[in-house]
Amino acid sequence: LCDKYKGLDGILVETTGMADPTPVAQTFYMDQEISEIAKLDGIVTVCDCKHILQNLEEKKQDGAVNESRQQLAFADVVLLNKVDLCTPDKIKEVKDMVRKINKSTKMIETVRGKVDP
Repeated sequence: LCDKYKGLDGILVETTGMADPTPVAQTFYMDQEISEIAKLDGIVTVCDCKHILQNLEEKKQDGAVNESRQQLAFADVVLLNKVDLCTPDKIKEVKDMVRKINKSTKMIETVRGKVDP
């Protein structure tokens, strides 16, 4: 990719539906060739504010990881999407839960995924 597009200053890796962000993140550190030309700048997770609490409560089989928890735990930024469909109390409850999982993540409230520049 970098050979084809000289002067490329960023790559966005979109992983919708991916259960665990760990393998993608590890690629930037473990793969010698990639780590020489690119660095992982951050992980952004889109969180469905209306349904996330039920996803976080979902019980998994022995040894299985709750994908929603894993994604929130790795996120540098969480986009709290669909806040227009939630009450202020529900938004606060979601933010409190996200903060329990990841104390340092930045949260941005969005409607239809729109983020103000």
